[in-house]
Amino acid sequence: MKKILKKISLGLLGLGLLAACNGPKSSNALVSKKLEIKSPIPELDIKFEEFELDNSKDQVLKTKRGSQIRIPAGAIVDKAGKSAGTVKIKYREFHDAVDIFLSGIPMDYNAQGTKRNMQTAGMFELKAEKSGEELQVANGKTIGVRMASYEPGTDYSVFYLDQKGKGWEFLDYNSQIEVNGEKEKLKKSIEGKGPSMPFPLDDKYFAFDYWAILDAMFNDDYYKIKDNEKNPAIAAKAKKYGLMWLSTRCNEIITFKGVQQPAALMVWKRISGNPFPAWLKDENRDYNTLTHKGGNIYELSVEDNAGSKTYKATIECIMPISALFKFAPEYWEKNYKDAMAKVEAEMERLKMEADVFRSFEVSGFGIYNYDKLMKEDEAVKIIANFIPDESIKKGNETYDMDMVYYVPGDNKTLIKFPKADWGKVNLVPGNKGRFITVLPGAALGVYAAEKYMALDFEALRKKDNPTVDFVLLKTMDKASSADDIRKVLNF
Repeated sequence: MKKILKKISLGLLGLGLLAACNGPKSSNALVSKKLEIKSPIPELDIKFEEFELDNSKDQVLKTKRGSQIRIPAGAIVDKAGKSAGTVKIKYREFHDAVDIFLSGIPMDYNAQGTKRNMQTAGMFELKAEKSGEELQVANGKTIGVRMASYEPGTDYSVFYLDQKGKGWEFLDYNSQIEVNGEKEKLKKSIEGKGPSMPFPLDDKYFAFDYWAILDAMFNDDYYKIKDNEKNPAIAAKAKKYGLMWLSTRCNEIITFKGVQQPAALMVWKRISGNPFPAWLKDENRDYNTLTHKGGNIYELSVEDNAGSKTYKATIECIMPISALFKFAPEYWEKNYKDAMAKVEAEMERLKMEADVFRSFEVSGFGIYNYDKLMKEDEAVKIIANFIPDESIKKGNETYDMDMVYYVPGDNKTLIKFPKADWGKVNLVPGNKGRFITVLPGAALGVYAAEKYMALDFEALRKKDNPTVDFVLLKTMDKASSADDIRKVLNF
């Protein structure tokens, strides 16, 4: 069935269509037999989202990641061309090398007679079926897809995977992309929900001197202050808050939230400048001046007693010291943890939000991909000798690997190396690559990025037919999820 793709620009509510279209370029065939797509760990293959659809109505389906699929009435038919009635739509997306690895989908492409590898900005597979029978898109109909993408670049082209023998086919150059405004809103929301300061306070937070801390603790009661001046329990209590102090006089009056306050009785934060030197914390009382820069920001200038040392920093007024001491350290810690829990929950949402949406329409079901060719200009060609960890056994024999996968540091492509290709492996310097293989029992063998980066690429480049041994260590007894694999690969 002929596959057609047309670039479109789709709004959040109305998925409009353009009229121009491009057909597949069959001259880019990779293979002559039907492609076999098989996951190396079938139980972890990327799952489809499924939707029940009334084919008699226009509908827009929304996926968990926010992608949209616009299906016009009567767009889905059976092999005889008859309207299919109520149908099941199946849809899944692939966004990184781990997704691609688990799907078994190839990422190589024949570019003008040369086999090249592609890196993705997002890929999806769309199917329709009824009672176990695969359905198709009706002649003259198209399905619009507004796909979530985590790569904002505009230098990606659109490809269709012909599984009947032609491999990846180029369909069109750059498609328009739509920036996801909701992601920017969520980022700002997270910033607003973040705790105003870490707790316990870090070494950027300070008071000007210890007397200010005593004053705040004992509400300016001279006798209590004198009685507790040398009391180690008071200093220990202040340290529970994480608050440090200098030993400098500050006689300035500032305005904080519309109220005049002695600067010496406030909690301050150093926002620029070097860490405080030791002489600013000794027993000598140094002198400082504050220059207002706007808002709660001040320029701090300190000179020691001898006039031989100076220190400058930009500081921010945070709150009165008495407000900090109003609540126990446990209260601040609990509220900090609660605030951080809210932020972490929002961060999880943020990770799921696409950077952009890539919109296009298709006239056939299958696998579509936004790709560009991987840069391999500096690649060093070697003979690879992939060796499994000696502890790996299969029965009573040493395990014999027959497939190794290469994953670059950007986690956007996957290169398969069957044993027959180990004599012609390209290494790309500087991309923090790693090799992985699936071991018996869904265990994972890894040649880590640190070892890859330690290779002497220039020395290898100067050799004729250089050979490199790669020992893949058993790193996981059994892969149980895609995220487990990402953690092992440090993504």
